[in-house]
Amino acid sequence: MSAADACLACGGALGRGPALEYGRALAVCGQCGHGVLTPPPSDAELDAAYRGAYGNEGSKFRPLIERAVRLAARREAGELAALLPAANRSVLDVGCGRGLLLGALAEAGISCVGVERSRDAALGLDPRVQLVVAPSLEDAALLPASFGAITFRHSLEHLRSPLAALRAAHALLAPGGALIVEVPNLASMQARALGRHWFHLDPPRHLHH
Repeated sequence: MSAADACLACGGALGRGPALEYGRALAVCGQCGHGVLTPPPSDAELDAAYRGAYGNEGSKFRPLIERAVRLAARREAGELAALLPAANRSVLDVGCGRGLLLGALAEAGISCVGVERSRDAALGLDPRVQLVVAPSLEDAALLPASFGAITFRHSLEHLRSPLAALRAAHALLAPGGALIVEVPNLASMQARALGRHWFHLDPPRHLHH
């Protein structure tokens, strides 16, 4: 088995999974269940896939749904604020998008930084949030041990090197800090029921599952 055929999570063998859109398939580890989009898209393909995918000036949904999403972000901000160590009230959100969570945190007086691959991806970001544009967290040139919490909210699955991103996040966390990761679950009932039509497969943007 070559390194290219090995699961990055556990080293197990990747088996060919369901065929997806854009001429790609999902390769799934028979040992731990980690899935990888294959073949991986080029940078140009990703740029095209992300272009126009962020809504109009920070608004993505119909008004009623948009209001519910913003209420959920405020609730989540309160839960996250409670996890911050007293000595470091700052939050980094990797793949922040339009930054609803960071906006709610900034409103509560918490120092916020968001990392995105382009400025277009952060349309609508609260002006109190510092935006860092970088192709990856490793390239963001942030100070070590400088954040009380770091979040990957449905962003880790978009990264080419999720393990490298997690290692970089570990170095950026202050003592007592919290790392919060939210990702779609490939083993969920929803994923199993919908198969190749599961919304969160999202090729070619979701590279890992």
